[in-house]
Amino acid sequence: MKSRAFTPAILFLGLIFIHSLQSETRASAILPVPELSPLPLSEQLSTMREPLPVEVIVDASLEFSGASEQGAADVKDKLVVLLRRFRDEVADVSGQAELGEKALTFLHKNVLNTYSLMQTRVDTAVDTGVYNCVSSAVLYMIFARSVGLSVSGARTPDHAFCVVLANGQQIDVETTNPLGFNPGSKKEFSDSFGKLTGFSYVPPGNYRERRGIGEKELLGLILYDRVSAYGEARLYRDALQPAVSGYALMGSPEMLSIMKIALSNYVTFLGMRQDFPGAIQFLDAVKASFGGIVDLGDPRRDIYHNWAVGLIRVNDLAGAEMLLSQPAAKGSVEEADWMALSVEVVLRRAQAEAAANGNLAAAAIVTDGIRRLGRQPVLLQTSQAYVHNAFALLYNARKFAEGKALIEQALAASPDSVILQQDLEVVKKAMKR
Repeated sequence: MKSRAFTPAILFLGLIFIHSLQSETRASAILPVPELSPLPLSEQLSTMREPLPVEVIVDASLEFSGASEQGAADVKDKLVVLLRRFRDEVADVSGQAELGEKALTFLHKNVLNTYSLMQTRVDTAVDTGVYNCVSSAVLYMIFARSVGLSVSGARTPDHAFCVVLANGQQIDVETTNPLGFNPGSKKEFSDSFGKLTGFSYVPPGNYRERRGIGEKELLGLILYDRVSAYGEARLYRDALQPAVSGYALMGSPEMLSIMKIALSNYVTFLGMRQDFPGAIQFLDAVKASFGGIVDLGDPRRDIYHNWAVGLIRVNDLAGAEMLLSQPAAKGSVEEADWMALSVEVVLRRAQAEAAANGNLAAAAIVTDGIRRLGRQPVLLQTSQAYVHNAFALLYNARKFAEGKALIEQALAASPDSVILQQDLEVVKKAMKR
């Protein structure tokens, strides 16, 4: 008899950040359940009104960047020196527009030197000079705010920059470029901006999807970009805290979506490494923390399915049967899938029993499966096939009476079986000869 072939279900993937994992490896140990608490400042800032104090912006930018306690302290010391130098340089400047432009010039002369698309960390930008639109915009906000300017942010689907209010006029500041203050008025800026970033500068009035953002959302983009960067690097565990913190900070549908993707990606990662117990523990932790707003029922279903399939593949039928008997598994897997997996366990157990102890012993295994799972057609057919094979051995040995008794007993349970009815007719004819 040929058993059914089972393959793992495809896990639910958030395809914004995750890459497919090319190989499956058995986990050597269950990974500890990650901490799902947001960073302290993300919760604190969520209730604060803007404008935020400059020192709070500094602290949040470093915490959201993932700086260590010592690393953050070192960067703050550097910023104190830089901010003092900047204020000394502009001590005689009174015009707001001139102050805004000098803040950008100072940053690119003394801090920023190399553009990199994914380098969103403010601590790294200060330490190495490598920056992207978000890290440079946050640093610009810090320097411009330190001399009393009013600064907000602006973003498009793939870019962020600053806006300075100078003498009642809003002026764009493309912080990735030293020529980026009021950039629409400078042809040399447009040429260098595209070469540097790969983007084309679009004047404010032409942005269809441009929208203004506040200080908190600009800081939140550090967390957003870190989630994306960790996803690109397949560091799915590392993406969790910035994703959870971003949602705690903003509470927006966008950040909720990002958090759901990060959580789902980590479940997928655990499933791919076959850390099924760890995946279920993580899903339970997610439910405890975000049960009212995050539904990961599909990943839970697929984890239980693939867990059972994995046990069946390595012939751990007792383990598969025990797993499928758990209420949590039965409640998570679709009913038809649960039944198909349970039937497969019975069929494989029967195959092993047939090889060890013969067809009648295998038929008994299937009969017990029918008692527990109901009269599933494949079980009925398999039971009848084992009885038929046992009958054939008796018939060939000319043990007609025993064969007839076996078939009659089986027909009592399956009176509509065509194969058993045919066997009964055959043995009756043989007994009349």
